[in-house]
Amino acid sequence: MATLTPIKDLQPQLNNVTIEGVIQNKSALSPMKRKGDWYFFYLQDGKGESIRVAAFGEPATDTFQKITNGDTVRLTKMNIQENVYNSQRRLQAVMSKGSEVIIATKALQIQTKYTNIKDLSGKEDIVNVRGLVLNVRADTRMISSTNAIKDVCIVSIKDETGSIDVTFWDHLQFA
Repeated sequence: MATLTPIKDLQPQLNNVTIEGVIQNKSALSPMKRKGDWYFFYLQDGKGESIRVAAFGEPATDTFQKITNGDTVRLTKMNIQENVYNSQRRLQAVMSKGSEVIIATKALQIQTKYTNIKDLSGKEDIVNVRGLVLNVRADTRMISSTNAIKDVCIVSIKDETGSIDVTFWDHLQFA
């Protein structure tokens, strides 16, 4: 069995890495001109660290239907690259043709780290916030960057350091 590498220990240019975690924020499968279909998700390990995982071409079409948000998975033969997304340079794990996605039978327990609302400014990461829900506006519509009208839910959350409005777009489920 391959040695697991904690997400915090990943470095650019590492190849054939095995990582394990819970799938979060899985995107849709989308076409790409030169690389075929692609998708991405975030993988959060047991220590609460996360990394974006991307699959292009054959690895994308082979694995997309196999996994869903909330699955605990072990990913083998991953290549670690530095990439720019959300206007920032970050590490990304990329599936290769030899990569395997193994779905665990036991859910991974994650040590949750919480971020104070006042510390969210400028963060482009997956974060957990703990606070009081002040207001839920589930019947709101917004215009997306592609000028499409989208149903959204806006949730106002307050903690001891501040408050924030979180917008859930129509591809996310909300009550």
